Amino acid sequence: MPRLAATPEQIRATVLAMLTEAGDAAPPTAARFRRAVSVRKLRARLGGGDPATLSRTLNTIEAEVVRAGLADLALPEIPVEIAEQMRALWQAAVAVQLDDVVRLKREAQAAAEAAQAARAEAELRVELLRQELSEVRGQLAARDTALAEACAAQAAAIARADEQAARRGELEAALATAQERATTGERAHADAVATI
Repeated sequence: MPRLAATPEQIRATVLAMLTEAGDAAPPTAARFRRAVSVRKLRARLGGGDPATLSRTLNTIEAEVVRAGLADLALPEIPVEIAEQMRALWQAAVAVQLDDVVRLKREAQAAAEAAQAARAEAELRVELLRQELSEVRGQLAARDTALAEACAAQAAAIARADEQAARRGELEAALATAQERATTGERAHADAVATI
């Protein structure tokens, strides 16, 4: 014959008995509670039961027991002298931290200003280099134009020199012909004079 399901009261009583048997004098934490009581151990102790129902009930009991244990844990009052020393120590630590923060902020600001100045200087340098490059390009363009004009003038001069050489050849040929005619005329004249 199957065993009847345990009531929540029976489960609670069994869990408290298991915690007592664990012999843990300190208020139970969640970890200590789970070491002493688990669904498997509780089910074995009760002789059966639905694991899901046992788990839900166990979670509820755990929350209550752990919370009650923490509530029962009384903290003693801190002596005034110790509290004042702690406050002074805390204020000193905060002051040191604030000093560090201010110093770090100053250093960061100085680094940022130095980086900005370096960037501005680099931008000015780049602008100057751009202007110089533009001027050099203009000079190169002017030299290219002058070179092209000189090449054109040289080509024209060569063409004129060729024309002058051809004309000179023609003139020299005409001069030779004229000299030959003059020589022939002089001979004829001399012959005529001799004949007379």
